[in-house]
Amino acid sequence: MPNDGDPDDDCDTRSSVTLTSKPPALAKIKRDVLAATRAVPPGFVTSYDAIGALLDVMPRQVANILMRLVDEEHNTVPWHRVVKIDGSLSKTKPHLFAEQRTRLAQEGTTCDEAGEIPDFLERLTTVIVLTHRRHETTGDRQSDP
Repeated sequence: MPNDGDPDDDCDTRSSVTLTSKPPALAKIKRDVLAATRAVPPGFVTSYDAIGALLDVMPRQVANILMRLVDEEHNTVPWHRVVKIDGSLSKTKPHLFAEQRTRLAQEGTTCDEAGEIPDFLERLTTVIVLTHRRHETTGDRQSDP
């Protein structure tokens, strides 16, 4: 049975072996997601979709990366500044929903009880921070000059 994209499904469904290391491409995507997230200034937000579009990955992949941060990353990366495209907070993990509301409020971004940011459009920022670009003809990544 193929993997249905469930973020709680960490095993390779082609075998019964649980994957313990990430391929280099996935590590690169995570590094880029974290870099884009770190670029969002306090008091502003961006969306999973915006970061996904920047990196050419699905918004769900961005959300999964931010939902699975290790403790050190969870405490140092401003994951709470990334929200759904409609300006609402994800309720997938109730404890993260509450923490995200609290962290945003500490930075001056308020949310209603449903997790909606009333002034979302005023707080929405664009993130362009990557230090590489895709070479048009070969698909290779190069450093910006």
